[in-house]
Amino acid sequence: MIPKYRSADEPSREKNDNSMEYASPFRELLGIKVDKKDDDLAVLSCIIGQSQLNGGGIAHGGVVMALADTAMGTCFSNREDNRSYVTLDINYRFLGRALPGDKVVATARALREGGRILTSTCRLTVNGRLIGSASGSFYLLSD
Repeated sequence: MIPKYRSADEPSREKNDNSMEYASPFRELLGIKVDKKDDDLAVLSCIIGQSQLNGGGIAHGGVVMALADTAMGTCFSNREDNRSYVTLDINYRFLGRALPGDKVVATARALREGGRILTSTCRLTVNGRLIGSASGSFYLLSD
């Protein structure tokens, strides 16, 4: 099956293998998997590969920040309203490292929706060990 990528004016979901989810070229590039989606909660994961390392041999900060961003955005995409969101800002705290072969798990929760601005938080772990935390704001593109 050829994955469908949505344009900005399309709804944010399609039926795909018993889940409501659009394919994401960026998510696929990084190897990010959606493990769980519930109301206002998303759990995503990524196994760190050689191509995702920095010069020091650990996961590049951009990879773990992208995982956090994707997880936080996914908590809003769980809603049945088919609205689209974009990231306004992210604050990320690096608290540990991920090595090649590590599975980084991002658990994101929606916190607040006020008008067109939504906020969420995310915790990133490797084998239960906290390696980072993030908070972000997202802008509602459409009603």
